[in-house]
Amino acid sequence: ERYRRFCVGRARGLGDFDATALPAATAIGRCDDDRTIQVYWLAARTPGIPVENPRQVSAYRYPRQYGPQPPSFARAMLPPSGSTMPLLLSGTAAVVGHASQHDGELLAQLEETFVNFDALLASARLGNPSLPERFGAGTRLKVYVRDFDDLSIVAADLDARFGDRVPRLLLHAAICRRELAVEIDGVHGA
Repeated sequence: ERYRRFCVGRARGLGDFDATALPAATAIGRCDDDRTIQVYWLAARTPGIPVENPRQVSAYRYPRQYGPQPPSFARAMLPPSGSTMPLLLSGTAAVVGHASQHDGELLAQLEETFVNFDALLASARLGNPSLPERFGAGTRLKVYVRDFDDLSIVAADLDARFGDRVPRLLLHAAICRRELAVEIDGVHGA
């Protein structure tokens, strides 16, 4: 319910907006008793280019079952032409269409998340063909894990998947949907 209320507040804060021009974003809950909200963002004079994932319904078009106000974000954001900024990756999870996948199957959710990233990178490369096709040294990931006891399982999977080629940070966090065990955001570039 907190995420649903957050989506309502975010939309009110944005005021009238063009949903097709929304930025990349992630909203993650804390797993401690600190009732502090932290917000950080990047701003620029020249807007970036929103990127959507063809495997997923755009978040701003989610049906009412997910709350009175759909989330207001793009799946990724390409920097303006000529910028050295990387591709900004929104929080990505095991969602296909608008439905969560693999409830109760942590590693299947992690795999589905990376299938989503592959599709998202392919879409982003249409706007910037110089982006690497796969995650590598120019990628930085923040991996949010719902259950503390799953942190070591996710870490082992990422070690097997990437070794030390992809820098990452694992965090214990509250994810927007109860059935989702993991969500990942970050940046990707050369």
